[in-house]
Amino acid sequence: MGNVVVTETTSNITVDSTNSIVTVSSTPSNIIVSNISAATEESVRNALSVTDAGGDGSLTYATANGVFTYTGPSAAEVRAHISNTSPIEYKVQLVLSVWAQTLQI
Repeated sequence: MGNVVVTETTSNITVDSTNSIVTVSSTPSNIIVSNISAATEESVRNALSVTDAGGDGSLTYATANGVFTYTGPSAAEVRAHISNTSPIEYKVQLVLSVWAQTLQI
């Protein structure tokens, strides 16, 4: 991308009270913005973060490579949410029985 040039015109007013002369002129000024920088990969990676708010599974972010990693809940975390309350029967062999239907987890 090239330079960006903005022209600003400044008004100049001069008053000569001895000779009763008022002079009005304008002077254009160029404002040049150059060396426009872009965000680097590193600056974007460093600007990102993640918060694992707890609960089952985990969420992490690695600034070194910009990778978010989500690991789902373990079998133990899932089993912790299952209770032996009718109509669900939970057995140690990891078998759930619901209304006489068997689900294997």
